[in-house]
Amino acid sequence: GRVLNAIFDGEGGHNDISSNGAEESSDDTTSGGEEGNSINSEGSEEEGQHQAKKRGKGHPQNYVEDLPLYLTCLVSSLISTTSNPTGCKNQYETPRQVLQDLRAAYERPDVYLAKCCSDVRNDRSRGRLQLQIPPDNFYGRRSELSLVLHSLDTVLRFGQPVMVSVSGYAGTGKTTLLNQIKEPLSAAKGYMIRGKFDKTTSPNTVIFSALDAFFAAINHRGMMGNNSEDFRTELKRSIPESVGCWLGLLTSAMPSLRALMGEEMGDETDVEFDIEETTVSHQRWKFLLCKLINALSSKSHPIVLYLDDLHWCDEVTLDMIQTVIMDPDIRYCLFLVSYRINADELGVKKKLDTVQTQGVRRVSLKLSCIEKESVASLVSEILCIPPSLCRTLSTVIHNKTGGLILFCIQMLKSLVEEDMIKFNLNTRTWQYNVNDIRQKK
Repeated sequence: GRVLNAIFDGEGGHNDISSNGAEESSDDTTSGGEEGNSINSEGSEEEGQHQAKKRGKGHPQNYVEDLPLYLTCLVSSLISTTSNPTGCKNQYETPRQVLQDLRAAYERPDVYLAKCCSDVRNDRSRGRLQLQIPPDNFYGRRSELSLVLHSLDTVLRFGQPVMVSVSGYAGTGKTTLLNQIKEPLSAAKGYMIRGKFDKTTSPNTVIFSALDAFFAAINHRGMMGNNSEDFRTELKRSIPESVGCWLGLLTSAMPSLRALMGEEMGDETDVEFDIEETTVSHQRWKFLLCKLINALSSKSHPIVLYLDDLHWCDEVTLDMIQTVIMDPDIRYCLFLVSYRINADELGVKKKLDTVQTQGVRRVSLKLSCIEKESVASLVSEILCIPPSLCRTLSTVIHNKTGGLILFCIQMLKSLVEEDMIKFNLNTRTWQYNVNDIRQKK
């Protein structure tokens, strides 16, 4: 507030506001955003404070340390007098751009105003600058997210199962997109069962491991929210009714289910878990999984069964998944599956197409690269730079990564680690040379 007031009421002019103690930047270095966007700096911070005292300003003001990094970049651009030798504009071109960046900070203070200059200084003192990477890395994909949420709404309102399949190359954000379902699912008192396939784990154990982890969370009071006690009581009734005498077989595959059932197990005899026993055994497991998922899902507590990286699945497990999805008794369940396009050697798409022909509603999403605007938002949020001031940098990153969000984040980390993007403690802004980044291989 003091800095902005000094700018607009004319107190002291540009030279009194800018930091005379900033270290001199090279002609090609950018600061806080576009090329050449740096505060004119000569000498040290101590000299600047001494000059402030001589002008009768009193004690030096250190309030800038507590200003959000986003605002220091914005103000630095407004008061910068450094010219760009390349001839490219390095400041705000219109007041509208300033207003848009201020509005962005106002609407999302938790993102843009959370990190202060002092936080960056503390990171540097610990020997490593920490980038704030958003936990879900979710940018763009608004239309795809709308379809996923609409599918959940269909399940909740009509009791009609829906399968959402998401395909794309590695790094396109398949998992991140489907993780956005967690908050609305929790609001509907629902629960997620998540299994992730990989090349090191036996595919036929993934579904059972996911269910076992789910029951373990149910047993751990407090992990599943305030509604877990009612849900636990409901499961103790519905599961034995649904699977009948085969409860002992299921508990051999899922020990946490036995802990949940407790006294309801009665004198059930343990059966050794062996899914690869015979063809008859596979039919039995498919039958029991259908009965179990049906018992878990209800109108009061819908279920999302999320199977990630399905391209690592084998034929037997894929057939089992297909059977569960097509079961007519399962109603309040949303099926989410994701797989890589370039690794679909087992015909995952063909199996999922079969599910659709059998009457199950399917929403198929194919993810590609994110657009330039989304990369600009990513760079802006991670570096706490106003969006209008990082267009050039974000465009370079988009061109080099092809818009793959995972690669965009990795490139930003690499640039910081190699000091191609660094934080100037004197000017309190980011500095980088866009031309050098363009030439980076």
